[in-house]
Amino acid sequence: MECHSFLGIGSSRQAEARSAGEETGRTARSRLPADCTPLWALAFCGGRHDPDEFLAGLRSVVGPIPVVGGAAVGTITAGLLGVTGYECAVAVFADALPAPQIISASLEAADGGEVGAGQAIGAAL
Repeated sequence: MECHSFLGIGSSRQAEARSAGEETGRTARSRLPADCTPLWALAFCGGRHDPDEFLAGLRSVVGPIPVVGGAAVGTITAGLLGVTGYECAVAVFADALPAPQIISASLEAADGGEVGAGQAIGAAL
């Protein structure tokens, strides 16, 4: 069977970070066909969560895939809108898509703070 759905989205409002990561990952993974494997994820967890615990919960469901994203004041999905600091959202992208090239820049390592980081990303693009 060919993987015909390329994206699964999950969300959570759980206050416990690990449980929120597990719930978002489980929901997102369930929205991909069984023949698709998550290749990478875009994740945002509420700013009140411990990000390491959230990530551990997410990875316990989707595996050791690359995850990009960060903390957020709130999230918006088709099923969730909120800004309490406990909202989380994850999009998992299926292995049927080409692997993306993820680039980033550290504010601490970039000369010039945010401007330097933006210039480093622009140069990499």
